[in-house]
Amino acid sequence: MDLGEKITTEKALIALCEELILKHEDDYKVFVSERSALNLTQYRVNLSVIVPIASGETVLKELMRLTPLLSFTGSSVDATDERGVDILNFTFTLDFLAMASLDE
Repeated sequence: MDLGEKITTEKALIALCEELILKHEDDYKVFVSERSALNLTQYRVNLSVIVPIASGETVLKELMRLTPLLSFTGSSVDATDERGVDILNFTFTLDFLAMASLDE
């Protein structure tokens, strides 16, 4: 089965990303950072993934397996967190059909 076949909701997308990230890193955050309407039936989700810089390349490669479902749009090195760990922030976009995928 293709990895993207089971993605019909934002929750399913986040769960799949978490599953892939957990193979390499247990210190992470995955969340929807923005939603925007494309038209009456579609909307775009920006998904942010935050991981320690040490595992960033490995995690990015894992998430890139979801291409073309997810489109990688950028990365940035964020400030050091409260524990002194440098963190990376990856941003991806995904288009959803509004009626089929809004999580209640």
